[in-house]
This record gives sequence, structure tokens and C-alpha cells, in this order.
Amino acid sequence: MPYTWKVAALDYAVSQDGLSNVVTNVHWTCSKEDENGNSGYSYGSQGLPAPDPSNFTDWDNLDEYTVITWAVSEMGEERATGVQDSVDAQIAEKANPTRGTGVPW
Repeated sequence: MPYTWKVAALDYAVSQDGLSNVVTNVHWTCSKEDENGNSGYSYGSQGLPAPDPSNFTDWDNLDEYTVITWAVSEMGEERATGVQDSVDAQIAEKANPTRGTGVPW
């Protein structure tokens, strides 16, 4: 099953270096569900560097795929893989629990 990366929110500078509504931070979620309905979820944020003015995407032209691509690229392969590993570990724990909570009565 694939991971689903989504944008939860964007932080932006109203004006930066002559540009308007510059995305500075991406709040993201990553989730996945296995064939048995066991799911895992992670939430985080990723700061973005200042954009290249010659390759700037206007706020009204942004889409979720582009912004997630920026965030995952900026976090790097090791951190992105770590997020996905954490989601997989949650799913594995739900599928085959190793701990519990409760009382015996």
C-alpha cells in the first residue's frame, strides 16, 4: 500500500524579497493503511529555503503535489524514509500487538 503525504497547512511570508505569499514552512502528514485496515500516521513540519525569484510559483498556482515535493525533497531521503518507517512500525504494532493497556477485572 502506498504512503499518502498531505499538506495540513502552510506558513508564508506575506512579502519577502519583492515576492508575495512566500511559503516558508510546510506542515505535513504521512499516512498509510494495510489491507486489513491497520493504519499509521505521522505529522510534522519542514522549513523551506528562500525561493529562487526566477523560478517562483505564485500562491494561486500552488498545488499540493508541488508543495509536498518541496517538503520531502528538503527533508532529505533519510528523514523521509524515517517517517515512513515510523508509519510502518505503527501498522505492524496494530497488526501484531506487543503491548496493551487495561486492568484484569
